[in-house]
Amino acid sequence: MKECSNNNSRIFYHKDVATIERLVTAMNKKNVKLEQAINRAMSSVEENEIATVATDSVADTEHELHHMRVIRNRYLS
Repeated sequence: MKECSNNNSRIFYHKDVATIERLVTAMNKKNVKLEQAINRAMSSVEENEIATVATDSVADTEHELHHMRVIRNRYLS
């Protein structure tokens, strides 16, 4: 479900922006394609080995994994 503001524009939360920033950084610094960056990021979350962002709880990790899946589905489908 897409969340929108009062003027029907898409809402991006801080975690969304942070996830996108990590993907872009991975693509620029490691010279990998978007799909590879997403797969690596998802693997890191699934293995609970996030190096760039410390999570405070399992709920945060699950929330981040969900956002990565949404991004993958949105841009690779």
